Amino acid sequence: MAWLDESGQIEKRVYVQTSSTGEPAGFFPSSLLTEHPVDVALLTMDCANLKAKGKHTIMDYMHPKHVVFCHWEDFFRPKTKPPHEIVKVNLPKLRDVVRLDTATRYFFPSWDAEFFFP
Repeated sequence: MAWLDESGQIEKRVYVQTSSTGEPAGFFPSSLLTEHPVDVALLTMDCANLKAKGKHTIMDYMHPKHVVFCHWEDFFRPKTKPPHEIVKVNLPKLRDVVRLDTATRYFFPSWDAEFFFP
């Protein structure tokens, strides 16, 4: 999805991955990246697992400025209900892997976390 400026040009692009898929399924045409890069990517925890294992992911394809790892069951869950505890990712290992990538900011949401993007 994209936000347009007053002249109708893309100002910000957000990519939302609602289910994990391997390459090339789920990837989008590279012409979209030429038009405007991805500013924020909301990615599944499976993508985080692949990244932690050093495998190629959609992040390597699109090089977003910001990545928020989430799980759809919690992302769309109302705050009035407790969070699901189903995320199975080695967060310390993942943090070590993504720390090497200085071009992208990574966010690991927790309950009641808020993120603001420029």
